[in-house]
Amino acid sequence: MKNGSDLWSTGRLFKASFNEKRTAIESVYSQANRVLRVPKDTPFEYTVSMEPIPASFYTPRKNIFSTLFQSMYHLMDCDPKHRLFYGKLIHLFRIWVTSADNLLDEEDKVFWRKRKANYPKTTPR
Repeated sequence: MKNGSDLWSTGRLFKASFNEKRTAIESVYSQANRVLRVPKDTPFEYTVSMEPIPASFYTPRKNIFSTLFQSMYHLMDCDPKHRLFYGKLIHLFRIWVTSADNLLDEEDKVFWRKRKANYPKTTPR
């Protein structure tokens, strides 16, 4: 860094990237909620719905690497619409990788909050 102003611009870049990442996450789960809508004549025991996104899904700690990737799109002067699209892809890839990791390690990391009928609400680990 040549002067102190670079530090401030880095903070603004991180904040803008983090907010964009949050928008991408909200968009992915909003689309999932539309896809999971079940027909009205579905028996209750087969219904599935999305739970609200927990605040913990939006913490910088859980999104540090995704936010760093998102900040690269800012530095490359990508169009904002493209940055949002890339942010969605990053989140979807994260879900995919977490799913594979859950299978390989016999874990159950929560990344996709859904509720089945007759089951209590789940809480993330």
